[in-house]
Amino acid sequence: MNRQSRRLVKSVRKRGNGRINARARDTVDAMMRSAVAHQERGEHEVALSEYNDIIELYPDHPDALSNSGFLIAHLGDAEGALPRLRKAVDLDPGDAKRCNNFGTVLETAGLLDEAESQLRRALAIDPTLAEAHVNLGNVLHKLDKPGNADDAYGEAFAHAADNPETFSNLAVALMGRQQYAPALESLEKALAIDPGHAAALFNRGTLRQYQGEFAEAVVDFRAAITARPDFANAYYGLGNALEATADSEGAITAYGDSIKANPVHANACLGLSRLLRDEGRINEAVALLRKAAEENAANPIVLSMLANLLGDGDDLDEAVSVGTRAHVIDDSSAPAICSLAKALVEKGLYEGAASVYGKLTAPADAHDVVAHGWLAGSLLRHQRFEDGWFILDRMLDEAELSDRQRYGYLIYKAIHCWLSDDAAGCDRLVDEAAAIVQRVGSHKVNKNPLVYSNYLKGLAANRLLKPDLYRDAAPDTLHIIGESHCLSPHGTALEIGGALYRLESHMIIGCKAWHLADPKVNYFQRAYWTIAGGLPEGANLLVNIGEIDCRMDEGMFPRHKKSGTALEEIIASTVGGFVGFVATLAAARGHQANICGVPAPHHARSSAFPMTDDDLRAYHDMIKIFNKVLEDTAKQHECGFVDLYSITVGEDGSADGGQHIDRTHLYPSVIHQALLSA
Repeated sequence: MNRQSRRLVKSVRKRGNGRINARARDTVDAMMRSAVAHQERGEHEVALSEYNDIIELYPDHPDALSNSGFLIAHLGDAEGALPRLRKAVDLDPGDAKRCNNFGTVLETAGLLDEAESQLRRALAIDPTLAEAHVNLGNVLHKLDKPGNADDAYGEAFAHAADNPETFSNLAVALMGRQQYAPALESLEKALAIDPGHAAALFNRGTLRQYQGEFAEAVVDFRAAITARPDFANAYYGLGNALEATADSEGAITAYGDSIKANPVHANACLGLSRLLRDEGRINEAVALLRKAAEENAANPIVLSMLANLLGDGDDLDEAVSVGTRAHVIDDSSAPAICSLAKALVEKGLYEGAASVYGKLTAPADAHDVVAHGWLAGSLLRHQRFEDGWFILDRMLDEAELSDRQRYGYLIYKAIHCWLSDDAAGCDRLVDEAAAIVQRVGSHKVNKNPLVYSNYLKGLAANRLLKPDLYRDAAPDTLHIIGESHCLSPHGTALEIGGALYRLESHMIIGCKAWHLADPKVNYFQRAYWTIAGGLPEGANLLVNIGEIDCRMDEGMFPRHKKSGTALEEIIASTVGGFVGFVATLAAARGHQANICGVPAPHHARSSAFPMTDDDLRAYHDMIKIFNKVLEDTAKQHECGFVDLYSITVGEDGSADGGQHIDRTHLYPSVIHQALLSA
């Protein structure tokens, strides 16, 4: 704000009324131009501050009310935007575009009937307003009025004329209904009019991702970023596409750029932290978010994202401190509540955490959904099942989740049902998730839950085929701590040395040997401590972790190819730290620890990745060496060793698949065979 504008605001505040003269109105117009310019440059906080100054001077300024309301909605507070947008429409009821913008925010806020009414009002004013037809079609689709929605999209196409924005918006609507061919046609028309249209390039990149054309998607996302360098979602899309092409370093850069463009981009933060955590570089993500928090010190969402990331690592005191700052700014903010409560859970302060998250209400927007996931994941890792599943069940029942999110949480819950011996509940949830894939296509859900879904189906079929393997109880228990491989033997019974054991699994999703070997404490280690600490003293324990470290596309082999570090060096440090971690805790609890080896990779999985013959031999040799070092190190620490490699490996270093329930996991009977041979 310039000096003249500041004098005007001060004068009006002093008089206590909003009446201004003609000369002052010229100043307001200049302030409006400045605010619009800041908004167009992506300087949202500056723009919003200037709009607020204008509204203080001129409370009935329809453009300032409308622009600021739309900006507030864009920043994630649709409900908070509604009073301004409603007032703007009431002040200027004949502006079709204003009615259209109000309708789109009503849709975001979930007020679909009112959104339909407002969009029809816009079209009554201007029947040729193509974007209003698109938005009306979207609302009608959500209201389950597909015929009317199709009519609206048809009208949009008819009135699009030479407007690339309308063609791009229409394509988004068509993509949401899996009508990919007409969506691509609409995007091509948009780009024929304006080859540098950022939104159309981004949407075409997204469509190409849906169709598995990741290299082409990368080209489109980069073009969208060239057209609009502050396009946070384009950076995020680029990160996803680069991950799919195995360019993890490029994905890390893209996710970081997304956060720089939009510090509250929670999904970019999740992607970045996941990749950096797996490479032992989590501090890079912390530094980036700490800088964002310094620049947005009054924004509870930015602070919450930093607190959440800190809660994954070893600086829990700072996580609590930053989460507390976010909570003080807005104690009703779900991200603030969840990040603070998560930090307390990770510190083991469960009662204190419960006093914070007891105030949570159902998620109201996308940031709330992500934040609830932070907290629920932490509670479940710490075996606080009742509270963790209360949060996730409420999300499934009450939150507006994307298909991707709903599918993931349904499969997550199905895993929990399997481990809770609720086979019927597991089947029901897998079927419910399958209905989502049938409706939207497998490309609209994440890969890992899809793998788990097929795995759970295979386990359920095996249980029906071989019911004698399973027991509800047995005189003795063999506890298993592991990642996905521990699901297979769960609930089975096996006689070892004349004693009958029931195998009971405790799962840490995604845990690698490397995570437990890391000298810096992380949430995987805390989860392991919590599980092991809850087992009886002297318990028999099987640790089934390490296969993820031995995959072609993640773990030790990509690290070797990327860094040039010798595989023998990587294996030695990983195995030494991992076994040392397990053995130390087992000794403290008096547990009889046994370490599982890693099975030979399924031949179909090995052949699915493009590799030279030399690399494939090196990869197979790595798994052989890993198992040998693992066995020797386990014996040095007085732990048992269960050899899953020798009973699965073929002449070429891979498994023929006969012992695999899918392309990754073994049948329970194979694990039994290895246990009996140990």
